Amino acid sequence: AQVFQSPFIKAGTSFGDAVTDVRPFVAPLRRLAEEAAAVGTRVGIEPLPFALIGSMPQGAELVQAVNHEAAGLVVDYWHVHRAGTTLDELAAALDPATVFGIELSDATAEPDPHATLFEDTRDNRRYPGRGDQDVVGFIRTMAALGWRGPWGVEILSNEHRAKPLDEGLRIAFDTTVACLTAAEES
Repeated sequence: AQVFQSPFIKAGTSFGDAVTDVRPFVAPLRRLAEEAAAVGTRVGIEPLPFALIGSMPQGAELVQAVNHEAAGLVVDYWHVHRAGTTLDELAAALDPATVFGIELSDATAEPDPHATLFEDTRDNRRYPGRGDQDVVGFIRTMAALGWRGPWGVEILSNEHRAKPLDEGLRIAFDTTVACLTAAEES
C-alpha cells in the first residue's frame, strides 16, 4: 500500500459458510485497520457469498462493530447479487462513509449449476449491462447513498481472458460507461 500509495487495501475471510456472529472478527479487523492507518491507508473488507463474512449487510455489521475510520467495505455488485441481497437491503445496510470502493460487473440470473460460486465468480462474470443483474439500479442506489468515489470494474471470466487485451479493455470501458450514463439519465 505504501509503495503504490493505495487509498485502501482489500481483505476478505476464509471461504466457508457465513458465520452467524461477527464478533470474533471485530478485533482482527480493528487490528488491521490500526496497522493500515499507521501507514496512511485503510482496509476494506469484501464480503463474499462463499466466505465467512458472506453478505454486504453482514460486512456492514462487522465494520460498524469495528468502529474505526480505517475499516470499511468494498462493495462488489457480483457478490451483492449472488448473496441474494436486494438493492433496498443494500441501501438500508450501508453507511456510505464506510464504503471505500465499488466494483462493477454483471452476471447471469443464476450461477452456473456445474460450478462452485468461487468458480462462477472467477470464470463467468459478464461485462456491465450484458447480464441479468440490475447494474444501472445498483449505480443509482450507490449514488443515492452519496457515493462519489471511483467506480472500479472487475471482469473475471473465460470470455474476457480470451480476448486480446485492447479489445477486452475497450468492451469493459464501453459497457461500464453505458451503464453509468444510463444511471445518470433517469
